[in-house]
Amino acid sequence: MTAANLLIVTGTFDKDQGKASYFGTNIYEAFKSAYDEDTILFLNGGNLTSLDETFQNIGQFKVIVWMPLIDNSEDKYLGDIKKKNTTALLIQSKRNDSNKYTNFDLVKRMFAAHSNLCLEISKVDGMTAGYTYNFKLLDPLGNIWYGGPFIKVAADRMTQVVQRLLSMTRYPSRQVTDNDIDKDVDRHFLEAVKSYGWRFSTLINHAINKQRFLGNASTRCMRGFPAQKNDNVILVSKRNVEKESISAQEFVPVNLQGNEVCYYGDHKPSVDSAVQIMLFNYYPYVKYIIHGHTYIPGCIYTAKHVPCGYIEEFQEITQLVPDQGSYNFSINLVGHGCIILANDLDYIAGLPMVARDFPEDLTKHQI
Repeated sequence: MTAANLLIVTGTFDKDQGKASYFGTNIYEAFKSAYDEDTILFLNGGNLTSLDETFQNIGQFKVIVWMPLIDNSEDKYLGDIKKKNTTALLIQSKRNDSNKYTNFDLVKRMFAAHSNLCLEISKVDGMTAGYTYNFKLLDPLGNIWYGGPFIKVAADRMTQVVQRLLSMTRYPSRQVTDNDIDKDVDRHFLEAVKSYGWRFSTLINHAINKQRFLGNASTRCMRGFPAQKNDNVILVSKRNVEKESISAQEFVPVNLQGNEVCYYGDHKPSVDSAVQIMLFNYYPYVKYIIHGHTYIPGCIYTAKHVPCGYIEEFQEITQLVPDQGSYNFSINLVGHGCIILANDLDYIAGLPMVARDFPEDLTKHQI
């Protein structure tokens, strides 16, 4: 990272001088051990005017740790950060004394802010006089990366997760034409996706945003498209579509050109499009892919956790199943869900599903 592109904001901000945070100092020290000090802008308490000035320049940062303590009568800025900086990694915090908020509530708040991690800070009764604190590091898919009483350990784990996320790659999407193309979607596959949408919804009764939790689906177009001279165009469910009532018109034609997902029509495709196109290209006998945030009993798990949309998921899957002639197989994506790669619909119909733990414990998982 280059100069001042990691922002850490902690402590109390008010109309006076505010107050520094001991927890914030530990978070700063953890990041400073991993990155050059000159790349970090650290604000640990201060005046609200200085905080507003920092927010106005929020677009320059790649990583934003936003944990200021601000009176409820003032603007807290959190909900607007990703509007001004859509690509930054955002880490938020939430005080949760006496467990007022559930894990469900914390994930809901992350979805609302589009944040990548949340540090829960809870004041609990101590074994002796006074109070102690407990910390929990949670991600939007309901994974716990740390849970315990040590802020230094929580801060180190936070830094490791951020480093892992920064090391991974997402391909951007680009509209190549606004013309809608006839979509040759197998009606039996549509029914299978709707059925899985219902099953995912039933299993994931804690889902805050069901469109994200139900995952996505994709298929090869068997006839090809009039605008294409090859058969490399894939149909992927569009972003944030309800799978229980999906129609053929809610699939988006896509292909991969270099490091870009090119899509046809007005709707952006699922964030997992690049991964699924790469899987179709690698496994020529696979016709259908379904991804959801549940597990399939008895299936092998990937070694590393990869969040939605990062192409490293392709590498994890092909390392487990390197034979390019493979089809009709499923893999559990650790801390994430499952992916089904099929040649025929009978295989899809016969698979069982189980809910992931919520939250899922990844505290001992190697990053």
